[in-house]
Amino acid sequence: MNKSIKISLCNTNQTPLAWNSNLDNLKNAIISAKENGSSLILFPELSLTSASCGNFFLYPFIQDFCFDILNKIIPFSKDITIIVGLPLRLNERIFNTSCIIRNGEILGFVPKTHLNSSPLVNEHLHFSAWNSLEKSNIEIVGKSYPVSSDLIFETQGQHFAIKIGTDIEEARHSLDSVDFILNPSSDYFAFDKYNVKQKKLKDISRKTNKTIFYVNALGNEAGGVIFDGASLIVNNGNVRVQNDRFSFKDFSLTDYDFSPENIISANSCKIRSYSKNEEFALSASLGLFDYQRKSHCKKIALSLSGGADSASCASFVALMTHLGAKELGSNTYLNKLLNSKDQNQNLSEKDIIKKLFICFYQASKNSSDTTFQAAKGLAEYIGATFYSLKIDKLVQDYLELIENTTGEKLTWEKHDQTLQNIQARVRLPSAWLITNLNDALLLATGNRS
Repeated sequence: MNKSIKISLCNTNQTPLAWNSNLDNLKNAIISAKENGSSLILFPELSLTSASCGNFFLYPFIQDFCFDILNKIIPFSKDITIIVGLPLRLNERIFNTSCIIRNGEILGFVPKTHLNSSPLVNEHLHFSAWNSLEKSNIEIVGKSYPVSSDLIFETQGQHFAIKIGTDIEEARHSLDSVDFILNPSSDYFAFDKYNVKQKKLKDISRKTNKTIFYVNALGNEAGGVIFDGASLIVNNGNVRVQNDRFSFKDFSLTDYDFSPENIISANSCKIRSYSKNEEFALSASLGLFDYQRKSHCKKIALSLSGGADSASCASFVALMTHLGAKELGSNTYLNKLLNSKDQNQNLSEKDIIKKLFICFYQASKNSSDTTFQAAKGLAEYIGATFYSLKIDKLVQDYLELIENTTGEKLTWEKHDQTLQNIQARVRLPSAWLITNLNDALLLATGNRS
């Protein structure tokens, strides 16, 4: 009977070109996994650089930085197998690969054979697809390492293969000798995508008769797409383990004691289902949290009109604080947003929002008391700092400027849309002034209601 081994699936929240913080996340995750007794840790696809580097993947200096980070990870590989994703430049082409490290040695690189070509993430712009029949080697500081999509590795008597991203969907051949398949991924969030992913993995596990360990990237890496940080362990058409998605942590670990015998007898886990509204709330909250802290903005600013659109944005700031402070603790949550270690006040959620969130109501003579009270009431309810501004003089100055320039008198009877627009647009300079004054991130709304 094969010995049971503990495997850690690690969702990392990385940032393009943030080499030091990315390295810290990897190192701290490895240390935690080893403390938990794990013999193998699997990181997501392109976890060393983040998956959102865009055209920077094409720059040769990226390879130098990647090898430098690898050299700093290698000393942490004593008694643990590490699988980390990175771009690899070989023969004037760039490949999306996973590097396997154990006991101070690089064991090889597994490249991706099927690239994503979606409009949001078109890997063909930056990577070449590996030919599954090709086998090669790469020399790093005088040592040669194998590069192939069909490499098989062994740890504590158990054998495994690595299939990156959608390569798992072609996992049919040359896998009879492995005990399990590792599936690192950087698959951006979209509604219902998680359910589709589960179904695919269950089908593949049934067809291959192999256990699949899936781990996805986490968070809003670069202001564009959001990754849900999902981890799944699937066997014989059943989900054995799933984690909680959309974590606010720098990394999230899911540990599992695995052997081919005990996972067959394991019960399927109770699947947590997510409604569309819940996925929207969780993803938007995490996305806003990462956007604020990674852009190094100390606060968030919002022009609160009393309408549904701006009220929704304000509610997301409150929800972000509720979820983040609940998971991280109020001090850690606030320190991450302020990029500081000085906050040790154990503040309430309202107190945190007071420090981080500024709302302002910009009234004209046509604004109603109803919208003012709605804006003020919401700001007070969630705890935001609230200002009230009058814009009539600004509007009148613009009207006089244009009337004197064109010689045309502007009236509501003839110029209704024009006069409505100037009232809306004149609010923008004030919004930016308050935002810049507070080193804040400005939230803006679209006409969706």
